[in-house]
Amino acid sequence: SSLTLLPVTIFMYRAQQGAPDPTLVFLPILLATSCSTIVGFLSVAFMQRLRIWDPVVLAYLIPGALALGGFMALLATLSATALASLS
Repeated sequence: SSLTLLPVTIFMYRAQQGAPDPTLVFLPILLATSCSTIVGFLSVAFMQRLRIWDPVVLAYLIPGALALGGFMALLATLSATALASLS
């Protein structure tokens, strides 16, 4: 998993190719980065037999998962025009 907060290179390529809104892909890239980070963490935790059910680890994982789920639920309720303006 790579952490890409602002994919400027992708924005630049889309602008060079004449996309009307080059930053339209920002939210999908942000969600894909979040999901790949979670999958990467869980696969390493499984292979190394880490105790992910430890209260300290859960104190980090649960709020992050809830925030990501809440953000995705918010995005699911928005219309296409609202999503375009938010992105």
